[in-house]
Amino acid sequence: MDIEQGRKGANHRYYILDQDNPGHVEGWCYEKSSELGKLDVVIHNAGLSMRGLLMDTEIEVGERLLNVDFLSVFAMTQALVDNMNTDGQGSVV
Repeated sequence: MDIEQGRKGANHRYYILDQDNPGHVEGWCYEKSSELGKLDVVIHNAGLSMRGLLMDTEIEVGERLLNVDFLSVFAMTQALVDNMNTDGQGSVV
C-alpha cells in the first residue's frame, strides 16, 4: 500500500501507513526521521482482531495479526526512539 502524504495541522502531522509489513514501516521511519525532527508523542492506532476457533485459523491470519498488532508497532517505536529521546522526553501511546 502507498503511504499517504503527511498532513500538517497547527503543531502536528499524521501519516497513514500499511502496518502489515514491519520492514516497510521501519524503512519509512528511518527515511522520514530527519524530516520529522523531535517527536513529543507517537500514537499507534492500528490493530486487527479475529474471531474464531484456533483450530480453524490459518497460520497466515496469525502472521498478519502479529505483523499489525505487534511487530510494526515495535519496529516503528524502535526506529523513532532517537527522535523522541533528544531531551529525555517523549511518549508512546
